[in-house]
Amino acid sequence: MEPTVYNDVRSAIYSTTIDLCLPVFEWARFRKHKGGIKLHTLYDIEAEVPAFVHVTPSNIHDSKAMPETPYESGAHYIFDCGYNDFSNLHTTNRIGAFFVVRTKTNIRIKPKTWKRRLPEGVVSDAIGCLTAYKSSKDYPGEFRKLIVENPEDGTQYIFLTNNLDASAELISSLYRNRWSVELFFKRIKQHLSDLFDKSNFKNVKDRYDSSKPNLFNF
Repeated sequence: MEPTVYNDVRSAIYSTTIDLCLPVFEWARFRKHKGGIKLHTLYDIEAEVPAFVHVTPSNIHDSKAMPETPYESGAHYIFDCGYNDFSNLHTTNRIGAFFVVRTKTNIRIKPKTWKRRLPEGVVSDAIGCLTAYKSSKDYPGEFRKLIVENPEDGTQYIFLTNNLDASAELISSLYRNRWSVELFFKRIKQHLSDLFDKSNFKNVKDRYDSSKPNLFNF
């Protein structure tokens, strides 16, 4: 068997909602009295910068942005629970990219092989196929299901990945790196909060009117 080929690209795919002042950004309405957009972001963990951003209304589900995301063969992509879309994950697999997705507790696979000697903190490490009819049609290939326990509080995390060869430690560390995108979103929201707040309405409106149609050209 040929060795699995990786590259150095490790990216987290996540989204955040930016609240907008509805009287200014009327096109961003998604509730009667609320406006906002969702930033679906492909974040380069190594470079600590966003590599791709897809903007949608706030009420669009995270998984709907998966087909818009550019994937690279050999790269690793880390997803959270909102991206348990097996059809899109299968597309990622066909491209030759690797994914690590945190999944729900009710996910079931029919194991074919499993490891008996597990490193500390790893509860289970098995390879198999999905058992649910629709899910198995969307993703007919093999998954690796990994259950890892947080030693600090005992919380268990369940991951699915198409990387069948990497160590459990690598898969777990890849998911931990996802928090870097959370820090990025926090900085973005701190920077934009004074621009999109109702209390700053007149200043925002004047800047917006003079800079249409670029939303972020303040």
